[in-house]
Amino acid sequence: MITMQNNDYTLVDELKNLASVQVYENGKVRTINKGEQEFLTIFSNLKNLFLNGYLTPALGVSLHSDTVKAMKTDNWIKLNFLPTQTKDDLPFDALVFRLDDCYGFNLIRQHNGQFSGRCLYFNLNQQTDLRRLI
Repeated sequence: MITMQNNDYTLVDELKNLASVQVYENGKVRTINKGEQEFLTIFSNLKNLFLNGYLTPALGVSLHSDTVKAMKTDNWIKLNFLPTQTKDDLPFDALVFRLDDCYGFNLIRQHNGQFSGRCLYFNLNQQTDLRRLI
């Protein structure tokens, strides 16, 4: 049984290295930097999200061109980290995911400027509207 207290299955520890957040809304991008009031709100929302769900093995694999194309539609959030983070032996400088009403989602990893390779999957434990993060 996975417990929420085991940070091996969450992303809570990685949040301390979150440098900025980029919000993609139907192709338009805005950047929110660490220290800004809106960043603190999103940070708090992310922390609660990551404490209440858990990582599981992902079946998804991302392709850079497909990810960039998808981010031009709908609403997405990109979490930019400094320095590079590693989870399940998978390095990432950023994680991106679509803001949707769902039970879980793929976290698409960006490393060295490319969205490619295996994703991380985050199970929310319940249906959640991720659009409330922002």
